[in-house]
Amino acid sequence: MPTDEMSYLSIGEVARRTGVNPITLRAWQRRFGLVVPARTPKGHRLYSEAQVQQIVEIRHWLERGVAISKVKPLLEGSAYAEAAPVAEVDSDWAKLAQALTQATLQLQAAALQQRLDEASSLYPQAVLLQHLEQWLSLLRQQLAARIDGQLLSSWLHHQLQQWLWWRAAKLLTQKAPSVLLCQLGGQPQWSEWLLTLSLVLGGYYPHVLGEIVNVETLQLLGERQPFCAVLLLPAASSSAKTVAQLNQLAQEIACPLLLGGEFAPLVSTSSAVFHLLQADDDVCTVLQQLSGVSHG
Repeated sequence: MPTDEMSYLSIGEVARRTGVNPITLRAWQRRFGLVVPARTPKGHRLYSEAQVQQIVEIRHWLERGVAISKVKPLLEGSAYAEAAPVAEVDSDWAKLAQALTQATLQLQAAALQQRLDEASSLYPQAVLLQHLEQWLSLLRQQLAARIDGQLLSSWLHHQLQQWLWWRAAKLLTQKAPSVLLCQLGGQPQWSEWLLTLSLVLGGYYPHVLGEIVNVETLQLLGERQPFCAVLLLPAASSSAKTVAQLNQLAQEIACPLLLGGEFAPLVSTSSAVFHLLQADDDVCTVLQQLSGVSHG
């Protein structure tokens, strides 16, 4: 136990500061001996400021493509801040992606969900989402060339939704802040799933409505459920009428209105009172800034 416990941080506070959730921090320690914390007499983890910086460094290496199993030797000093960009292939993720693909092709639901659990425990949210997006894009191309591709794609969609909602269900017992999420038009395959996963990983419970045609009716839903935000996915093209309706809705609801998804940057925002998510925005960070909701 550290002599000055007040100078140490809990695992929850470390997660908030670094963007690496407690499950991942525990997995790094257990599997790779990374960032081993001190303990209180009751067994709670306590991290020093130096370890917080070490977690930031690990994230840096992962974002540059280094496998998590190969990070430990790189943590001496702070050479990562000065090193040239690394052109690595994350061998750990390559193996996981191969296993995910194999489970999909063989219709092995248990194996698929086990590998998704493993991936979500090893990688910080931003890195995980990037890897999953790349995997799904490559898999879509692979399935398009198969005669049974549509069947496999449909099966995978069901399994991914099932895994995601199993994770989301845990948030219901934690009184997590709620976000209303719906489409204003068709979206690219997997786009909504990845955005919903981002919310869940960030500790937000998503109330997903699917596609709607009448923006104005959303105000009625806000009267039944205290959402911390409404997140809409616009269509590939949005009319001036739709933008006007969005502005009106943003003024009438009691929480922030955000536009996200791949087509959001195409929406004209002159005199808009809603918030437009850019491609490189982290939706959970933006939600915390706009709604003032902090959790971990």
